[in-house]
Amino acid sequence: MQGSKSLESKLFYQVSLEQLVPTEHLVRRLAEILDLSWARKATRPYYSHTGRPSIAPEVIAKMLLLGFFYNITSERQLMREIQVNLAYRWYLGYDLDDEIPNHSVLSKARRRFGPEFFEQLFGYVGDKEVCCCCTLQSEGVSSSSRSGVRQVTRFDTPYVHRAQEACASRRGRHLLKVRQTCIEGVFGQAKAWHGLARARWRGLVNLLIQACLTATVLNLKKLLCWRDAGKAVSQSISIILD
Repeated sequence: MQGSKSLESKLFYQVSLEQLVPTEHLVRRLAEILDLSWARKATRPYYSHTGRPSIAPEVIAKMLLLGFFYNITSERQLMREIQVNLAYRWYLGYDLDDEIPNHSVLSKARRRFGPEFFEQLFGYVGDKEVCCCCTLQSEGVSSSSRSGVRQVTRFDTPYVHRAQEACASRRGRHLLKVRQTCIEGVFGQAKAWHGLARARWRGLVNLLIQACLTATVLNLKKLLCWRDAGKAVSQSISIILD
């Protein structure tokens, strides 16, 4: 007999986001490896100690990462997706009846945080105290002012020459071809799936933020692959030992 289906709204629902989001979903795997607890301390200077509470900085970072993970180029569309996607809500900490913020919070956060926050998110910002204590600082940078002209003096010329000779060798040419294949694949992923095909926002600062977010997503994908591979090996060993 042919069945039929009609929506019958209920007054109460006994359900939670924890039950609805699959255990193998990307956002669950992402939550296990990405710790953004440092974001509150890093962005504290940008907020006043009084006034209306803002959207948590770690939530802002997660929203932007979701947009780059799933190549949602419009921030308006991103917020609409968060509104209806239960997995996104779970990852961001918004329950079923919580109101999703306006898309403007993302552009305001980018202007407030600047590229330094997103560079730190990418993970390649060094410790300033370590840089100040570096004995080679005077050899590499002649101007300490951020707004001044910087002149870089090379002190590793012998190593550069050795690297050039290695690249010119037969093995070096082979490794360069392998590297070119790998790098082209990474750039292809970045352009096709993670927002590097065109500029999302105007201005050099925003382009730097976009590049940092794209690179962060690519690194997170690698970490997820290594983590999943490690789990698979552990499970195989457990099966053999049992």
